[in-house]
Amino acid sequence: MRAILARLDIQKDPEIIRYRTENTKWSRARLARVLETGRGTFVLDQLQTFCGRAEAMSDTLGTLAADFYIAKVVNMVLASARGVHPASVVDQTIFHTWDYSSKIYLAGLLKGVQVDWDALTKAPATGSVSTKADRLVRILLRSHHNRSDGNRGIVFVTERVTAVVLHHLLSQHATISKLFRVGCVLGSSRHDRGRRDLGDVHNPADQSGTIKKFRRGEVNLMVATSVAEEGLDVSACNLVVCFDPPMSAKSFIQHRGRARQAGSEYVILVDQTAQKEEKDWERMEAELRAKDLLPSSMDLPSLEVGRMQLYDLASSSDIPLAAADLAMVETLAGYSFRKRGLLVEALTHGSDLSAQEHDCYNRLAFLGNAIIENLVSDAIYRECSAQRDDDKSGGGGGCRLLGAMSSYRAAVVNRYYLGYLAMARNVSQARRRVKELRAGTDLVLEQYSAEFPLWRFLKHCSGEVAAEMSAAETRFATLRGDLAQAVESADAYPWLLLAQLRATDFYADVVESLVGAVFVDSGAMETCEGLLDRMGLMPYLRRIIRDEVDVVHPKERLQALAGDKAVKYEMRKEGGGLTCAIFVGDRLVARVEDRATVDDVCIKAAAESVVRLSS
Repeated sequence: MRAILARLDIQKDPEIIRYRTENTKWSRARLARVLETGRGTFVLDQLQTFCGRAEAMSDTLGTLAADFYIAKVVNMVLASARGVHPASVVDQTIFHTWDYSSKIYLAGLLKGVQVDWDALTKAPATGSVSTKADRLVRILLRSHHNRSDGNRGIVFVTERVTAVVLHHLLSQHATISKLFRVGCVLGSSRHDRGRRDLGDVHNPADQSGTIKKFRRGEVNLMVATSVAEEGLDVSACNLVVCFDPPMSAKSFIQHRGRARQAGSEYVILVDQTAQKEEKDWERMEAELRAKDLLPSSMDLPSLEVGRMQLYDLASSSDIPLAAADLAMVETLAGYSFRKRGLLVEALTHGSDLSAQEHDCYNRLAFLGNAIIENLVSDAIYRECSAQRDDDKSGGGGGCRLLGAMSSYRAAVVNRYYLGYLAMARNVSQARRRVKELRAGTDLVLEQYSAEFPLWRFLKHCSGEVAAEMSAAETRFATLRGDLAQAVESADAYPWLLLAQLRATDFYADVVESLVGAVFVDSGAMETCEGLLDRMGLMPYLRRIIRDEVDVVHPKERLQALAGDKAVKYEMRKEGGGLTCAIFVGDRLVARVEDRATVDDVCIKAAAESVVRLSS
């Protein structure tokens, strides 16, 4: 593979040819940068990433795994270039959005790769797999030998491609394939719906029903990525192996919690030289057991037990927030806290000095996000099912709505919309001020109503946060009317307006943390749903479903308008801001400049591209 890269004639790259043909100031700058760095075109980047993955595969899983990976990818590219699309050979979604010229150019380069085609069907043998992969096989065999009541295990890996290749190796292994029925689940990603990379050898359709088969016992060994970990709620699991060490304490707890039966095993594979890392995980497990967050019986605490533990952890000492402020937030939420320390925690940013003593909102925001996801999913299902039952015409409207559930959920559970709620939902307070009716006349005492949005109650000690609050308040004042009208009556979801609002993460965090605090204090999901009703989330969700509001994201709509042509986003930093140029095929469709985040600029550019392509 490296030899192919070394011999590559960059002047034949379709993007280099395009830059020379355009001959604009921007294209000349891009051309100079690519020629100087030797990277930056789609094909170059794909090949370099592919080489890196193949080398990493050899180190992680062994030479057979690397040979299989290379053979599978090359076979997929060549089959696609020939127009061959049998499902057993190629996943069409990988290449259908690529430029034809790039696909043909890449296929021509890969024809020169020396491929071991036998690797596609060869069974692993001693010496052909890595020490780590061999150790995994030994663990699986030992576990099967030590249990008389049957095995059900999960092997967690970090990379999707590693999961696919490891699943293949275990399925082909002479002994493992007889003792285990191996499945693979990778989790879903928006990346699956857009342009896919050269080395993405998985087919999203392949994992349909795999989790159900695992629960039923038809599959008893699952290879899964960490992205999929939250969906694998399998109480009968008795073996969990972390092929790659957990990336965080959260992942450690979730992985550890899958092995719940008595006598279950939990194994983390680490390098022999990583003694400190091994001790860190052992220490974390001991601490979790000491706090009863990971009991020896391996039964994870129920939701209610976990809620009570969070309730007990909340501070009961003097709280660093005025009682009047807390009362105003309770009025906004429509809920009176039994333990106001939870409300203080929900309103405390990590930069605040009191966070060291009373904790900040992170823990409650994490919980609140999960609760909102759960309540929104239930509400969508109820609304869509009701419309399906009421559909007397036989047109299948309710079924169509059920198919859009994920889009509806994404529309109301995202940082843009939740941030907007933190700005738009407020509590009023009657105030007085001295006013002179006319120059030289007597002063009078005037009553007026002041509005306090939720975000104003957030405690912090950060100049950066204060500056962002001031800037966002100005943006909100400009966009408030348009956003309110869009939420109330527009036929399309206001993705562009929300992107222009640019609500920083802490705005959404404070909404989520408030929901989390209400749940921990009340123990009632119904109370949390009532809060979301008061905040306006549930009413808007119901209107979206009832009126069939168009919630398609600009990026997804752009991809649909592009058809078989590839959509490419090119970002540059210019003058303190960002520039996003969007190409559909070889055509520059839109270029947008803004002092915003990468996501915000991309949304604006995608929206502008949609307008231009639709006109």
